[in-house]
Amino acid sequence: MSDSECDSKETKSPSSEDSNHILPEVRRFYSYLIERMLKNGGPLSLESICKDLSIISSKVFDHLNTLEGLGAIYRQTETHEIIAAYPLSGVRTKHQLKNSYGITYANCALDALCITHLFDMDYEIFTECHVCKRNITIGINSREIDYISHKGIMVWESFKTSPLPHILCV
Repeated sequence: MSDSECDSKETKSPSSEDSNHILPEVRRFYSYLIERMLKNGGPLSLESICKDLSIISSKVFDHLNTLEGLGAIYRQTETHEIIAAYPLSGVRTKHQLKNSYGITYANCALDALCITHLFDMDYEIFTECHVCKRNITIGINSREIDYISHKGIMVWESFKTSPLPHILCV
């Protein structure tokens, strides 16, 4: 495959009506993205996706536009690299995941905790308390929280500042 086949070609984003009907092909493509991001631990380029899947860039770009329109992925504006395929981040965040593939990152604490249900795997979460900045380690084994580095940990998601202590995700 030549480099020109993987050149970025912009296509229109899906309308809200289109996003209600996700094709199985797009679902499989999304599964590929999150599994690859889990194993790779970094951003994904259009060229590497084209090479892995042996498909042309216009097809990849169509799938990426659909997924981005749904809020399932996020691309870097200049390079078009996929830097987030929820729940994973291709760039360093404060929510580090250590698994059998190595190190990857989650977008937030809630995302970090849901990885076990997507991949049925054991891993550790290394993060910090949003309030006191103390390091936190959480072990996930057999789809359950096996250990937490200290008591009083809460996961909280809010658009407002929470009065609760020890929140991981705001």
